[in-house]
Amino acid sequence: MTMATVEASDVKNRAGRVARWKEAAERALPSPSMVVFGSAGWGAVVMISALSGIWLRNGLIVVNPFAIASVFFYGGALAFAPAFWLSMLILRRRGAITRFIAGTLIFAFGTHLAASAIFALQYKVFYAHWHASFPSIVWFFQLAFTSAGAVFTFTVGSLHYYYWPVSCLAFLGVGLWFALRSRREAH
Repeated sequence: MTMATVEASDVKNRAGRVARWKEAAERALPSPSMVVFGSAGWGAVVMISALSGIWLRNGLIVVNPFAIASVFFYGGALAFAPAFWLSMLILRRRGAITRFIAGTLIFAFGTHLAASAIFALQYKVFYAHWHASFPSIVWFFQLAFTSAGAVFTFTVGSLHYYYWPVSCLAFLGVGLWFALRSRREAH
């Protein structure tokens, strides 16, 4: 075999893998109705479970419950479609237990990532007054460290105060829903 034949074969194999990956990614896309209703439903579940966690801790006595509800609703709503797509892409042909565990983790991390990103945007707006002007290098450092501080603060505060114990049940419930739904689609 010549070097040109090997290279042509390698290029053809890579093109085939890319085509299969692209086809699998398209197959994993949720329907528009799943995106709309699933995002709204998951956002509502995450918001209600976070508010329930606060209610269990101190009777929902917080400074601004609407702001907290908004962060968790929009975090859940923004996370649903990407988490569903990623779960379907990675876990479509896996066993039910694997789909349950990995789906639960993907939805939990995706939801937390989206909610913490929203919190980081609010943090940035608050500290923008003290930050340098936009295109400077100092501004980018301030953005990075302010965002990292916000994500850390949100993670530490939310794990105990908002997510435990009710949101954990919601994450397990969405993982079970995903595992059962994926099993029906596989057959």
